[in-house]
Amino acid sequence: MLEEELMDSPQMPRYRPGQQVRLCSRPERVGSIPETPPPRMHAGQLWYTVSFGPGRMETQPESDLDPYEGQSDSVAAILQGGQFGGREAFSKRVTHLKLSISFRSQIYALAASRTKFYPYQFKLLLKFLDSRAHRLLIADEVGLGKTIETGLILTGLRNRQPMKRILIVPPSHLVTKWQDEMRRRFDLEFHILDTRDALDFLHRFEEEGDETELRGILSLQSLRGKRLQERWEEVSPSLDLVVFDEAGRLRNEETRSHATAKRLVETADGVLLLTATPVQTGNCRITCSCVVSQK
Repeated sequence: MLEEELMDSPQMPRYRPGQQVRLCSRPERVGSIPETPPPRMHAGQLWYTVSFGPGRMETQPESDLDPYEGQSDSVAAILQGGQFGGREAFSKRVTHLKLSISFRSQIYALAASRTKFYPYQFKLLLKFLDSRAHRLLIADEVGLGKTIETGLILTGLRNRQPMKRILIVPPSHLVTKWQDEMRRRFDLEFHILDTRDALDFLHRFEEEGDETELRGILSLQSLRGKRLQERWEEVSPSLDLVVFDEAGRLRNEETRSHATAKRLVETADGVLLLTATPVQTGNCRITCSCVVSQK
């Protein structure tokens, strides 16, 4: 409420009813001058009632108002006109962007993980997200945390897009370790598959197509079995991500392991090859868009 000393203005009002105005102190706030009440004089200047939307009437001094004729699309015009919002407007805009789009360089939901991370592990995640082909060969020494790096990438992908079919392919002696690590560190539940389970997945994919879900760990020894491979080639299911642990075992082009891996890579949107063995990338025919060594 204006105080009792407010008086009718003897000077000509600068703004007319229906005109849009912007606050100089908070340029992101745009309102309009209503028909009533008229501006009144207080402390030597006119004060206007400004409507900022239904039920949002405020009294503002003329010195804090500028005419508003719509937001220009030109960056140069915005800068020249000083059309800058405040900290609150910037915070709201950033929040809106984070909710509406996914930044490839933005890392999500890591606080949900019970893991101590190191800078080089984030470098791998950002490199994978920035890769158009989403193929990465991680050639780390033993103990640098390839399992954790894989979990980081999984977390980043799951917060950007649906991940319906993920398959991890380690040697048979590491199957249980992978299941435990994904559950304990990332709350990701993977099922250990045998040949029968894999055949059942292929049958479901034939019937349900892209709606089929899979979050499985299947040993390389089981995957390369002749019966399963013949069926896999026949169905050719698409995967969102396939992970090969100890990928050095796949280098020999004459082996069934190499042929098996190549078949899965060709139908997968994302591929991770993990190895602690030095590799000659020129001889690696399972194509990756990035080769990274932490050594």
